[in-house]
Amino acid sequence: MHNYKKLALIVASALALPVAAHADVTLYGFVSAGVESLKTETTAGVNKTLTRVTDNTSRIGFKGNEDLGNGLKAVWQVEQSFQADGTSDLSTGTFGTRNTFVGLQGGFGTALLGHYDSAYKRLTDVGLNLMGDTAADVQGSSNIYSRRETRLKNSVHYTSPSFSGFQAGISYGADEDSAKSADFISLGANYTNGGLKVGAGYDVEGDKISATVNDRKAYKAAASYKFGFGTFLGAGFEQVKVDSVTAADTTQNDWLVAAGQDIGALQLVASYGKLGKLKGHATPDTAKAKQWVVGANYNLSKRTQLKAFATKVENESGASVRVDTLASTGFAAGTDQTVYGLGLKHSF
Repeated sequence: MHNYKKLALIVASALALPVAAHADVTLYGFVSAGVESLKTETTAGVNKTLTRVTDNTSRIGFKGNEDLGNGLKAVWQVEQSFQADGTSDLSTGTFGTRNTFVGLQGGFGTALLGHYDSAYKRLTDVGLNLMGDTAADVQGSSNIYSRRETRLKNSVHYTSPSFSGFQAGISYGADEDSAKSADFISLGANYTNGGLKVGAGYDVEGDKISATVNDRKAYKAAASYKFGFGTFLGAGFEQVKVDSVTAADTTQNDWLVAAGQDIGALQLVASYGKLGKLKGHATPDTAKAKQWVVGANYNLSKRTQLKAFATKVENESGASVRVDTLASTGFAAGTDQTVYGLGLKHSF
């Protein structure tokens, strides 16, 4: 019996060797879900109210690196979304639907290949999305602010080292469609000094996106400051221009202001954002929208957090700004939405 125990110990030790050899591999992510009351009202005055349990962009990821010597590292990451509420996966059904890449990192900076957030998105984020990853998320293509940020498929990225708080980056996303030309070029830069964060970015998509659109360009600037006594203040501005083939070119601005206050383990937050008129359109004011958010985050521990929020989106008849994770409730252009939510998030 003693020999069997010794053999079992040897086998267990051998199996543990690969784990030790790859100790730099990290499992990470979070599981987040909530209970919400959602009310929608269409331009025709049709009201619907829905109570739901919803996933709040839960995800799991694996990342690691290998030291190649002389200050050079190989870096990689695979990240995947999943639905904590049991809803069918909203992704394409493939693995690695979120930031997934392989690359090299060294004194020159970081170079990556894969599916990754654009430099415009990454380097202009100064922390204004205070209730992010909930229905009160304010940033993204269908949201009130930072509407041209994106995660680029088939992309190459370079990010510089930090020079006295300054960092810059560039992203290129290949369209890979011979029927059109919609390649992405994305530039971003930021500066960090203590509680101060400043970011600026520029994006251009395509020189012939479709039969009706030549290209889209976006400009963004944002800044925030976190005081030592826990007060957070920030603001951001974005302008998007569309060069049309036959119709008039259009320009639309969006902006957001945000504030927060830490009180021990509690953080109180609020923001207000607005999407402006669509200049160049026949009815520019119909594209306007606005959203307010109030909320609270309470840290039960370093990894577990309670969330509570209220938000309202008001759309003019031609605007389609939505709250994140909007359920199928007859949503159409001009629909107003109000959400009250409670949630729990655990990071690992």
